Amino acid sequence: MRPIQAISVVAAGGLLLLSFNYFEPLHLGAKGGYERAASSFTMSALSLLPASVGTPSGGASPAAAPAGARAAARVSELEGAMRRAAELEDFDEAKRLKRELDAMRKNITSGVTAAPTAQPAAAQARAAADSAPSRPASATATAATASRPPLLPILGKRVSRAPSTAPRVSDTPGARAGYPGCVVSAWSSAWLVHPNGSRSFLPDASADCRARATATDVSQIPKNEGVGRTYELKGADIAALACSNAPCAAGPIVAPGGGSGAELSAVDAGCVLGALRATPAPPIAPELEQPADGFKLSKELIARYASPAGQIIVTFVNFHYLSFAVTWVHHLRQAGCNHFLIGAMDRQVLDALRTRKIQAFSIAEGGVATRDLGWGSPAFKKAQQVKVQMFADVLSLGYDALLADIDAIFVRDPLPYLRCHPEADMLVSSDHLHNSTTDGGLELGTSAHATMNVGMLYVRARAGPISFLQEWARRCSANLNFWEQAIFNEMAKDKGGLDVTNATLRPRRLFTMWSRRLIGGILPISLFCSGHTGFVQKMHSKLGYAAPYALHATFQYSGTRGKIERFREAGVWVDEPAYYDPPGGLLRYAPQLPDALTRPPWVGVTDTARHLALVATQMAAVRDAWALAQALGRTLLMPRLVCGYDRYWAGMPEGKIPGSALTLPIWSCPMDHLFELERWPTPEATFREWSLLHNERTPESVKRSVSVASLAALPPGRSLTAALVDAGANLSARVLDMLAVPHYSEVLSEQARRRDFELTVLRTGAMMCCNPKGAPPIQYRVPLGSREDRVGPLPQAPAPRRLSMIDWNGLGDRP
Repeated sequence: MRPIQAISVVAAGGLLLLSFNYFEPLHLGAKGGYERAASSFTMSALSLLPASVGTPSGGASPAAAPAGARAAARVSELEGAMRRAAELEDFDEAKRLKRELDAMRKNITSGVTAAPTAQPAAAQARAAADSAPSRPASATATAATASRPPLLPILGKRVSRAPSTAPRVSDTPGARAGYPGCVVSAWSSAWLVHPNGSRSFLPDASADCRARATATDVSQIPKNEGVGRTYELKGADIAALACSNAPCAAGPIVAPGGGSGAELSAVDAGCVLGALRATPAPPIAPELEQPADGFKLSKELIARYASPAGQIIVTFVNFHYLSFAVTWVHHLRQAGCNHFLIGAMDRQVLDALRTRKIQAFSIAEGGVATRDLGWGSPAFKKAQQVKVQMFADVLSLGYDALLADIDAIFVRDPLPYLRCHPEADMLVSSDHLHNSTTDGGLELGTSAHATMNVGMLYVRARAGPISFLQEWARRCSANLNFWEQAIFNEMAKDKGGLDVTNATLRPRRLFTMWSRRLIGGILPISLFCSGHTGFVQKMHSKLGYAAPYALHATFQYSGTRGKIERFREAGVWVDEPAYYDPPGGLLRYAPQLPDALTRPPWVGVTDTARHLALVATQMAAVRDAWALAQALGRTLLMPRLVCGYDRYWAGMPEGKIPGSALTLPIWSCPMDHLFELERWPTPEATFREWSLLHNERTPESVKRSVSVASLAALPPGRSLTAALVDAGANLSARVLDMLAVPHYSEVLSEQARRRDFELTVLRTGAMMCCNPKGAPPIQYRVPLGSREDRVGPLPQAPAPRRLSMIDWNGLGDRP
């Protein structure tokens, strides 16, 4: 891989940030492809990467080209990179590149061309990632104002216009040659939309074709994939034939449909679309009108907070999860919904909720502990029993209720959507990971065979559902070692009572349950998201929704700490103001991820060796940036991670959870996929999530105060701070954005301090289960050792084995 030139660039600002670029513009070809030879990046799956991987070497900067030529070359590079990002469905990256491209074109039009000093295009791209469209690159330039992102960085934006999914076939050279349809464009790329409504990518489409095609959000059009289908139509000749078709006609959004023939009825469609497109109510100001009489559950208490339609949202919490309750309430009130009550499981949390003007009632007589309940523990099961009985009591008072776990955060008011299905006795979320519909309606009834997740359960106050709740509560109390969700699923599907073939109910996507005594439905997994469909697949964004209704922190792997980090990465968690501007500032390090690990020739399912090398690359970068941040008294800003494989508790034959709709690799991969967050020392004092500078709660004074510098190695005889100043760093900036960092052993030169650091980082690696080759689980370990370590060849078929620390850090085998 060609070395990155040493750079010293300063803007105004400071924080230690770690983020990655997923392409290398220096190597982009004329068509946006990568011209680097396949042998330019090889590695061993067992030794992974040396400790110095990702550390740029020093070198002289190339001669500066004339400003106009350099700007034109940069535009060409950005267009190519944007096409590649769009091809790989990495729309977040494509949008970021488009912002920079628009700013570059605007500067050219106005006659302004920045003249960076020894700053390559890759560095410019990184510099623009978290700020306004482009950042001046001169040695003393001030960072541009960061554009304010949406509330949820993981969410896409629904557009109001899209091509028809059934284009009329006309007599064109393309149609006669077997490529009928119409043409659309996005992110400087072009696609052919086939008569069946699917799309194929045209990587070699001409500039004229791209300009002529109808601009649209292609994420709403399904790919032309599957048996006998081709998604990528390569070659200039084929592109010319495809582009001979007319541009697609603009029109209203047409969802691809569920593919089952069970389309939404007119009644359901009108109600669902009305709920999805409704303007949120104004935020609700905190208030508390409850009497100080013990805060017992009563009909009068529910009536005070129920919606006009007689609906109430109910959750429960103990003192340990008070911060979850604060975030949970914040988002409901921001969505204009105050129709909720919280069951307080101990006196401490009840008093804390009252202090914060949050309506609650006491269920402290349940005897639930105030500590972390721990999934599956006796305390956890006790809390679930109390929850079920509490819910049965609410229903018996005559109000329709949505029971929600405290880690199911509603970012939109769900009540209007739930009113759209009056026939249903129950609507429940699901652990199913592959959506059966795409139109915003309920999942098909066949999805009921997957595990129903009672973390979001809406029940009508009718005799049948109330009887079900009472029996559910009775069984939970009689089976202290049973999981309440397992009992719910057992009851729902008992004695063949789950019937998804009912001719009357099937058109409404409903089914019978509980020995056919109740009518149920499955909430759409793209809108009432699990931890996988929301945080990993980002299904709501791929289907074009501005936001889901809820994000439930399931399918995560670091306990309570992992749940909080998932919400922080998504921009949902509400922290105290000081969190967003930590003492000492932040530090970011932006190494490049080799395209050999994240880009084609492999698409979809990667191999174990590449995945492990990708993991080790990022862990080595985190290691060095963490050491530098620690030495400077700054807080590390984590990178936007990329994962070749998913993470799961069981086997993954294709590198992802069986049956999921996930496409590999995983962009913006959750931190708990690679790191065990419960093993990090005081996370709030160590790191911040990668999306912090995109968060609307982060002060503009932090986002604008950025200093960019490069220090690949610590010069002999110079202190760390002196070397950084020599490199052009403004140490008073809130964000210190490093283009290169020294190896951790140089920064932590004292042996005792270095050893303590190594022992700390060794504990942070997560475990992957399981290798698609059938090997035992693999333990990720942060690479340690000297920077003289060498990279070995990439094996074609790595032998299945369990990897241990001795494989690459020489500190001994510690399983």
